[in-house]
Amino acid sequence: MLVVGMMRLCLLVFSLALASGYGAGEPRLILRNPPFEVASAAGVKPARQVMNQFLQLRWYLGSLLGNPGLEPAFPIRIVVVGEKQAGEYPAALTLGRDAYTAAIAGSSVPPALMRQVAALLLQSSTGRMPGIVENGLLALVSTLRARGPGITLGSPPAGAARDLDWARMRLLAVNADYAGKFRVMLANLQHGIELDISCRNAFGKTLAALDPDARAALTGPVETTEISGMPLNPERDLVPKDLEGETPRLLMADLSGTEAAYAGLTGQQTADGRALAAGTEAALGAVIDKGSTNARVYVEFAKRTQNAARKRSALRTASQLNPRWAEPELMLAELETDPLLKARHLSQATSRDPRNADAWQQLARAEMRLNHFAQSDKAWAAAERATGSPAERERIIAARAAIEDQRLAQEAAERRRAAEQKQREIQDLKNKALERIRVAEMKVNRGEPPLDPNQKIEQWWDGPQSAASLKGMLTRVDCLNGPVRLTIARTGHTLVRLLIPDPGQLTTAGTGDRTFACGPQKPPRPVTVGYNPKQDTRYNTTGEAVSLEFH
Repeated sequence: MLVVGMMRLCLLVFSLALASGYGAGEPRLILRNPPFEVASAAGVKPARQVMNQFLQLRWYLGSLLGNPGLEPAFPIRIVVVGEKQAGEYPAALTLGRDAYTAAIAGSSVPPALMRQVAALLLQSSTGRMPGIVENGLLALVSTLRARGPGITLGSPPAGAARDLDWARMRLLAVNADYAGKFRVMLANLQHGIELDISCRNAFGKTLAALDPDARAALTGPVETTEISGMPLNPERDLVPKDLEGETPRLLMADLSGTEAAYAGLTGQQTADGRALAAGTEAALGAVIDKGSTNARVYVEFAKRTQNAARKRSALRTASQLNPRWAEPELMLAELETDPLLKARHLSQATSRDPRNADAWQQLARAEMRLNHFAQSDKAWAAAERATGSPAERERIIAARAAIEDQRLAQEAAERRRAAEQKQREIQDLKNKALERIRVAEMKVNRGEPPLDPNQKIEQWWDGPQSAASLKGMLTRVDCLNGPVRLTIARTGHTLVRLLIPDPGQLTTAGTGDRTFACGPQKPPRPVTVGYNPKQDTRYNTTGEAVSLEFH
């Protein structure tokens, strides 16, 4: 009985300690549920409430957007501290040693922090949506409140955030007439479909048609709605782990982010934090030499070193250490001179950060230089979707059109160059044949024997042979999605239609411009066409053209 009594006493003391917290000191326990970590200096109860809040936020956004795996490039770590201590540390998320970190007092998550967490979840995992939609969606979830598996939606944000963007998204999320189809609109938007079309697909009306109902929430009290969230029992499912050794001090030093905060601490993680706070090439290089596994250390070192080999090596290591982070791949692409390798790095970067419109444009240009036109078109389309600004989208469209015009001009110039080169080669053969004739004539005139009739004479014409030819005026060119049909007016206005099965195999000659455009030829052009007679009822032609000479 004495043993049982002592055990009960120990359990009671432990429970009271958890309920009352450890005071305004260093965190003594941590909850981990990727991508979130919640460390607490105020006991387990507020830690569970904060963790549940973020898990339900992620669950709701994931269910709306059809992506339950929303995850930023770095973990999100929140430290719950006492009221007096909270003012000493940043309340907004900042990228620290190995995570986005912030400190809050107690179990209530500020709306500004909720909005910031939601923005990080959207940034790395979803397609870009119009600014008014994303702004309203972030305002909507900034006031989301979770209690166990239940979620409360629709509370108005404070100040200027209570705007029409918020009111529209609140209407779609809370009103029973729209809530079930809200996901359809967002899915359309993420695939680059225009806003009004997305709204019509989901609700049968434009977003502007919803405004009268939405504006009612801009003033006065508003109704909230209760929905079922992620099935979760915080007391049962969120199990804390004790923080041991120097870890509590390390987490507080990460919040401060200064060299002084890491004073007296040891270990590789401390060395990483101290080097990042120092921000010098020497400090960062030293921890790399000691075997750091921190991706940020390698990227910050690469930004500072002038050693090209070490820079590339550091960036490759950073990319391997954090395969969700786009920055190492973007920096490698900037260093790369090989077009194929540049495209590979940019492809990796855009897969990690699908909202980076500039990276998509770089990838489109890199693929175009490789003559990968289909991949380039896809990258241009992704760049247009990745920007939330209509003006930026128009600029991207204009840049794409200019580069496409340049490509077409280069291709036309290359075709002309190839044709001119071929014409020069033919002319060279003609000149050589003429020279041989003149040499033979000179020998005869001097009484020398003529050339041996058995000696081979080089032929100057190496183009395709035709069974027939005709002269006339080229009046029309029909481009038939591959083949091309020529219409030639002969003397007496008789029309002859000839098919070019493969325009790339047609030999052209003559003076002036030897190219032609689809459609009527204005004015008609005099030509001689070599062709092989062949009826084609599908294209209504009487032969296949093999050569075309312009006069």
